[in-house]
Amino acid sequence: MDNTISTLLKIFDSFFKRAILPSIMLLVFLYILQTYNTKIDILLPSIEEKNYLLLFMLSITLSYIMSILTQSIFDNHLKNNFYGRFFYTSENRTLDLLREKVINKLKKENDIFEDIEYNDYFLYQVIGRKLAFIKPETKTTRYMDEIKSAGIIFLSIIITIFVVMITYHSFMNVIIELLLIGLIFIFSFDYIKSKYRSRAIRIYINYLIENKF
Repeated sequence: MDNTISTLLKIFDSFFKRAILPSIMLLVFLYILQTYNTKIDILLPSIEEKNYLLLFMLSITLSYIMSILTQSIFDNHLKNNFYGRFFYTSENRTLDLLREKVINKLKKENDIFEDIEYNDYFLYQVIGRKLAFIKPETKTTRYMDEIKSAGIIFLSIIITIFVVMITYHSFMNVIIELLLIGLIFIFSFDYIKSKYRSRAIRIYINYLIENKF
């Protein structure tokens, strides 16, 4: 019973960090827009009216929606090597060297993946499974919490800018805001990729030294 409760608390804690807390930022942004700009009319429950239950339900619903959007927009398009262009680019060479060593070791252990392209995404599927049977466990929850929460925060900023953009129809404003959204997309992809890269490096190192102790 205690183990079940502990497991449930861990799951909820992870969901809170990954989805609920970051999604609340979108509500905060939208509330600020609605409060200080009469042109923006967003149907949100009023805090002054003490609709706390409705706010809680809205937060949970929004968290699931934002999680799905983040998965579709960011994660599903990061299924190759995790090279970076802006954040922590010095890790690119480290990743290359470790990946090569990991591939060599994997080929010596098993040849069933010989005809498959080895990239960071694929190697995570294989090595993550192998490391699951090795103690102590290689924990990557922290990386995933940061990845999911960062994706939702970036998406919240983009949605907020989009709301402002459709409110003001000035041609110049639209151009500037579209450029801003594009820049945020580029930097958000690179930042999220940097977190996947850090996770890959940790997994590669643990896999390479698993028999050294």
